[in-house]
Amino acid sequence: MTMEEKTSTPGQPIPIECQNSLVTKIALFLNYLNKENYQRLARDMNTTRITSEGEVLKLMMAKRYVHPQDISGLKKTCLSFARAQEDTRFGSLCIQFDFLTQSNLNLALEEQKVLAASGNNLFLGDLLVDAGMISERQRKLILQKQKNDNGFRKTGGTPSASTLMGQSGVKEIREMAITIRIPSDALSAHMMKTDQFNKSFSLENLKDLIEKNGIIYGVAPVERLQEFLDNDAYTKKFFDLARGLDPVDGTDAQIFYMFEQEHLKAGMISRDGSIDFKSRGDIPFAMAGEILAEKIPPKTGKSGVNVFGDVVPPAKPLDVKINCGNGVKLSEDKLQAIAQVSGYPKLTQTGELILNDAYIIKGNVDYTTGHIKFDKNIFITGTIKDGFKVEGIDVVARSVDGGIIRAKGNVCVENGVTDASIIAKGSISAGFIHRSTISCMGDVDVRKEVVETEMIIEGTFKMLKGKMYASTLSARGGAKIWQVGSEKSSPSVIAVGTSSYLENELKLLNQFIEKNQAYFETKTFEKNKADEEMAEANRQLESLKQSRQDLLVQSKQATKDLQPSPEKDDLATCLENVGQEITSIYALRALLEQKKEMFEREAAYFSNAVKQGVAEKFNLKRQNQANPPKPILDVSGKLLSGTRINGRYAKTVVKNEIARVRIMEMSCSSGDGSRKDWEMITTRL
Repeated sequence: MTMEEKTSTPGQPIPIECQNSLVTKIALFLNYLNKENYQRLARDMNTTRITSEGEVLKLMMAKRYVHPQDISGLKKTCLSFARAQEDTRFGSLCIQFDFLTQSNLNLALEEQKVLAASGNNLFLGDLLVDAGMISERQRKLILQKQKNDNGFRKTGGTPSASTLMGQSGVKEIREMAITIRIPSDALSAHMMKTDQFNKSFSLENLKDLIEKNGIIYGVAPVERLQEFLDNDAYTKKFFDLARGLDPVDGTDAQIFYMFEQEHLKAGMISRDGSIDFKSRGDIPFAMAGEILAEKIPPKTGKSGVNVFGDVVPPAKPLDVKINCGNGVKLSEDKLQAIAQVSGYPKLTQTGELILNDAYIIKGNVDYTTGHIKFDKNIFITGTIKDGFKVEGIDVVARSVDGGIIRAKGNVCVENGVTDASIIAKGSISAGFIHRSTISCMGDVDVRKEVVETEMIIEGTFKMLKGKMYASTLSARGGAKIWQVGSEKSSPSVIAVGTSSYLENELKLLNQFIEKNQAYFETKTFEKNKADEEMAEANRQLESLKQSRQDLLVQSKQATKDLQPSPEKDDLATCLENVGQEITSIYALRALLEQKKEMFEREAAYFSNAVKQGVAEKFNLKRQNQANPPKPILDVSGKLLSGTRINGRYAKTVVKNEIARVRIMEMSCSSGDGSRKDWEMITTRL
């Protein structure tokens, strides 16, 4: 069989089964057909080849399965139902082909019902054309599509492009000395004349050929088809016969994370323009209740139409979900991930979003991590290397080798601290401390030794089994040490009952408060200045509006005189100038409004900073008052000669090696009782 025969020869009609017959279903529903006659009708249809609904109706009449007086009503109902089905299909195709919107179709259907109620039955297509909602050409195209679909259904085929394409991927039709090619997606069709083309081939013949092969959508207009017939160039090149409507693919779902996932940088630029390779960016931090991620749902695409009038579905968009782990919950609509606690948000390699209320570093703080700044607890399994800074609340590390720690809480170093700087508002504990500077509001507890270190402590220094060599200690809460000094080291200086920590902190807080107070006053002044400028702009605007109103009145009076005059030209010019000035004032007002909002935000920020500074200042003073100074030094082991012991008002130098002693500052009255003197008293433990 040739390709032409495959294309043009229809298949044999498929017999209608009794249970699938529209006429049978309606007759049963209206009780025109009883069960006994239905069974007889089914047997008759199985033995007789019935291929149309009309033949089913004729068989019912011939066998008298339906009462003769019901035949007329059954016919009318079947025709109405079939017509409604065709209208429904017609409306659906109008939407698929983008000829109508659903709202416009609904309006047309309502109008059709109103007309039907008054006895005026119109097909939906006729009504839409009469209303100007679709064109006559669009109506014909949809009717042709319905005709083709019905033809395929009768022959047992389907009007899908995949069936028409066959296995080759490209359909090629050769008929009447014309070759038509349709690609696999059937979104276009092209044709070319062969050398055997007969020039007597008419436009109507060409239209019949196109229609015969089911090409109905996006067909070139009649003028272009005539050009194809007349132009010999289309014996060597293809003519664009039809163009379908490309489907618009849907948009995949997307998840946007509200924190920086890759926060580590190669380095940060310092103020002097150099690159600080130790600073690699801030660690992301989220507050409880904060949105960590937001999902934009997938968006369904738009169907296309191929040249056969078939709907081409768009690619299905990909949907993804937010995978929440510890510390994160999903909103009710599944579109937001919300932090349950404050801490460090992180997206794991498996795509799980988690939030830890502590920052854990498995390894060292070095060039791999950069400086660490996190407003929660920090746990480091390795060493804080030379020059690298760690800032947090509680800081726990294995060791510190030249690193810097700034803690709002406690600091715990499992092993030792060497060549480091540690400042904490809580307490500090370590195995040993060498050549470092230590400053804290709480206590300091060292297990082994302190060597060449300077310590300023508001609390108590404790080293119950360790030794101190060549160090300086200032402890407001006193000190308890096993041994102080050695024959080979420089003597240590120990001050008890006094500390400069609070003094230094208060000094820094005062500077902080003064700086932010100055910023607050500056921003408040700028905001007030913007208010004044806004008020002046409003006054100018009202004045200009009044001027424009006066000019409009004058212009209206001048227009009563139909003759042109210089006065009219001057009024028009004045109106234009006033309009431009009003526009400028509106632009100025918008700019001033933005400046006001910015100044208000900045003033609020600095005001809040001042309040926080003052609150912290009072808190430090309250803590200081709650913990009175203890000018007492307890040495359980040896206290070597040369060690200097200072109290708040008195001091002493150990002349000879002593052991198991307590040295404390005591007051005593002068000989005449006119003043109070202080001295360092030594007693045995």
